[in-house]
Amino acid sequence: MKFRYLKILPSVLLLFACSQADVTKKEVPELKKGIVEQEIKGSPVSTDAWVNLMPNSENRFFISGEIIINPALNYDLSSLSLDRVEIFQNGTMIFNIVPLVQEKSSDSSSRDLIYSTIKGITLNKDFDSDSKVDAELIFTSGSDKLKFRINDIEVVKAR
Repeated sequence: MKFRYLKILPSVLLLFACSQADVTKKEVPELKKGIVEQEIKGSPVSTDAWVNLMPNSENRFFISGEIIINPALNYDLSSLSLDRVEIFQNGTMIFNIVPLVQEKSSDSSSRDLIYSTIKGITLNKDFDSDSKVDAELIFTSGSDKLKFRINDIEVVKAR
């Protein structure tokens, strides 16, 4: 009888060790609105965020935008790639998105990137569709990670 419990005990301990009751959130210190020192020299052409709240469909968050990136000394423009888009609300990261990225043809002195969500992201309980969001575009150039932040993006509701 003792040996049966000894065989089950490691499995039970592993189950309890791997489970966690609390949801972990990444808290990000609130940045000053307005002027933010960017690590990427660029200018956003457009940024649109919306939620699909249509009946008979799953509620999802979408973001798309276009940014023109200019050369700078701290990165190689030709090897620069957009890897992630992080969405923040009230200083807390809500979504971490791997975007679909397309490049528009442009002159060799800059790069024009269009990014979007592929299928949208399922809404979570921390997201407030009535509040604006901030987007942080995470780029890589070689082994360096660089950020470009876009603040106060209005979220449109599609009903």
